[in-house]
Amino acid sequence: MNKLRLPLKLLTIALASSMAMPTTALAATHHPQAEQLDLLWKVIDHNIGENKFLGSLTITNNGSEALGESGWSLYYSSVRPPASVLPLDSEDGNLARAEIAAQNLVLKNADTSKSGDYFVLEPISGFEPIYPGNLAKYLLQLSIGKC
Repeated sequence: MNKLRLPLKLLTIALASSMAMPTTALAATHHPQAEQLDLLWKVIDHNIGENKFLGSLTITNNGSEALGESGWSLYYSSVRPPASVLPLDSEDGNLARAEIAAQNLVLKNADTSKSGDYFVLEPISGFEPIYPGNLAKYLLQLSIGKC
């Protein structure tokens, strides 16, 4: 099993809040700072189908506030695109999108042209907060071929 522990500075995490939000809205979007999160990426299975593999991303919250269902995004670059960015007529792409949505996440291209090796993972409604001192593990399908 391959294990890679990446320093947070290598992955770009945008935990953004808008200055235009009212104070009450800002209170609802508090979250840990990027340096208070640990990310662990592992390859779980190389044999889940032709041209794809299964990985896991574990997020550990070492901060004092929960990582909630909104107000954050995880941006990253990889030569292995997530299967969720495969075309809409792709069976593998549709399966990957359904599996990530079942975890209350979306994983998509981060650039406006929807091409290349820049991706973003974001929570969607129903995402279970990661409370201080806790961790959560997410399974992700990645493609070995091109999107």
